[in-house]
Amino acid sequence: MIRCEVRFEIARRPAEVFAFVDDVHNASRWLGRCTDLQQTSAPPKGVGTTLRYFYKDPGGHTGEMAGVVTDYERDKRLAMRMTDRTLRVGIFFRFASKGTGTEIDHAVEITPRTFLMRLMSPMIRGATQKQITRDTAKLKELLESGAAPAPAPPPAAA
Repeated sequence: MIRCEVRFEIARRPAEVFAFVDDVHNASRWLGRCTDLQQTSAPPKGVGTTLRYFYKDPGGHTGEMAGVVTDYERDKRLAMRMTDRTLRVGIFFRFASKGTGTEIDHAVEITPRTFLMRLMSPMIRGATQKQITRDTAKLKELLESGAAPAPAPPPAAA
């Protein structure tokens, strides 16, 4: 398994940061490879919510992964698992108050599902660490510059 992680701070409240990261419509604004992220099950979002992730790889090829939310505590934790025929990817976020802002721990765990992907693990590890560093810098820039909208109120439970 490949594990890449980063810890960083954003000068916004945890509720604002969580709301932005949690909103599937924002994913393509800060995730470099993401072209779209869709919630495929009915709201509200929580553990078990299904997702569909569309991406473009560095070679320009497009793909998609099926996903599910595996951990969800508003303003504190968000985790998802995405899979396709070659990879299983776990995405983890922890949000915590730090001063007047938010400290975020973000990790990505990748399990290659094919022999070729296992052979490519060292390259995947390096590329993934660079990607999450770029993506989290973009997230920080969006939220601290005011380019990100104020969070919408949480959806009411049915």
